[in-house]
Amino acid sequence: DPAARIESLRALEAAISASEGEICQALQADLGKAPLEAYMTEIGMVLEELRYQIRHVRAFSRPRRVRTPLMHFPAVSRVYPEPYGLVLVMAPWNYPFQLSLEPLIGALAAGNCVVLKPSNYAPHTARAMEALLNRALPRELVRVVQGGRKENAALLDTRFDSIFFTGGGTVGRLVMEKAAQFLTPVTLELGGKSANIFFEDCDWDRALDGLQLGILFNQGQVCCAGSRVFVHEDIYDKFVAEAVAAFNKVKVGMPWDPETQMGSQINQAQLGKILDYIDIGVREGATIACGGKRATGGDLDKGCFMQPTLLTNVTNNMRVAQEEIFGP
Repeated sequence: DPAARIESLRALEAAISASEGEICQALQADLGKAPLEAYMTEIGMVLEELRYQIRHVRAFSRPRRVRTPLMHFPAVSRVYPEPYGLVLVMAPWNYPFQLSLEPLIGALAAGNCVVLKPSNYAPHTARAMEALLNRALPRELVRVVQGGRKENAALLDTRFDSIFFTGGGTVGRLVMEKAAQFLTPVTLELGGKSANIFFEDCDWDRALDGLQLGILFNQGQVCCAGSRVFVHEDIYDKFVAEAVAAFNKVKVGMPWDPETQMGSQINQAQLGKILDYIDIGVREGATIACGGKRATGGDLDKGCFMQPTLLTNVTNNMRVAQEEIFGP
């Protein structure tokens, strides 16, 4: 019933609007996000998705007439949208609120029931979402499962009617493998290896701004972050000099500092992984043009802060060139 779906989506919208402060505090505790960044990249996007779905639920759920092949004349053909049934949404930690709620909203708008498994790497946001969803929606419609690998494995051994997974390729393969035993439809939103390309006639100011935004936004913890740069040989030296100068101006610190432009990595394990990329790359011949270390001093010692880093002399066979870095 589209009316019931709209009612659920409006209840969720009202609950999110009423819980903005609580969500911002959770995102700050997990990822060091300032309130403005939390709203722009998480809460605001979720509210926009809710409003879009509320406006379009009736149209999306309405049967539509389609062309009938000549061999079936004089029949008339229609497509009837139907819910899958019970949907599993497995969310990552880099945008823990947005990437949990947006697929959940789509599933609810299509008339499904949802089991949401948030990432245990962002525990404050996961708990805030569970409390919010429990207040807004009946538990027979949405259920949140907390936990780590054990809970993930148990869910993947359970039969669902559809699975939506956001994360890395390694776990994505496991999700696909587990779903295959039940022939469960799967949507995988995975990361990759995006690039910035600098031509000799580029607009330097705009290009460098775009470079920093693509690499340093959300501390590099973005699936489409431009984690490598291809530069025309005639401007290579100029590029390195100007990129180093730009990176060295970036402030790293706690989000309540108005000068801060970059927060922390999600945890020590992720920070260690990034430092390993750099150490291994240097042993294989790469050069640290700037950064390359954990940011320390004052409040920085209490978190997982990483200096904005530029490596040069990188070859295609290095791990740092092959794998998704997920760091600045």
